[in-house]
Amino acid sequence: MDILIDFWLGLNRISQSLLAILASLILYWFFRTAILSRMEKVALATSNDLDDRMVQFVKQFLWIAALLTTLAIVLKINAIKISPLLAGAGIFGVSIGFAAKETIADILSGIFLIADRPLRVNDRVKIEHIGRHWGAWGDVQDIGLRRTRILNTDGVSVNYPNSLLANSVITNFSYSDTPVRVRIRLQVDYHADLQLCE
Repeated sequence: MDILIDFWLGLNRISQSLLAILASLILYWFFRTAILSRMEKVALATSNDLDDRMVQFVKQFLWIAALLTTLAIVLKINAIKISPLLAGAGIFGVSIGFAAKETIADILSGIFLIADRPLRVNDRVKIEHIGRHWGAWGDVQDIGLRRTRILNTDGVSVNYPNSLLANSVITNFSYSDTPVRVRIRLQVDYHADLQLCE
């Protein structure tokens, strides 16, 4: 142990910084291999898509955590005080929070949609408050953290903000195998024979 301490103290700041970055990369690779590979195997063995999205979320979180930890270690090695940077980052974070409140609302709504699962990929859904009369009909193609992609009945893929979906009434026709009644609005000429239309 003393040998490692003497070796560490004998290095200059650049060498210490490079060694810290290398150690962080090795630890990140180890955790990614040990934890995420097992999570991916479990996710592939199950049929739902919730665990697949959790794996992607853990991947992103692990990368950001490793990046911030490495940055903090390198700053400390080079005797750069973190407190003023954190204070400045706090002010910057507040201003960014006000500017990106809609994005944050979309991300939080996306987490709730993934957790509550009112809709799943490949589900046929109708979303109220979107569209003119009968809402937005379509098949769910993808549920992301910020947006949900739905293929509507016209064959157009539309991205909806998750905050809009979280505040809408979602009717999911794929949860039940029982037949459903569908109302279709038809327009005919005033002089048309209604018996023929029926």
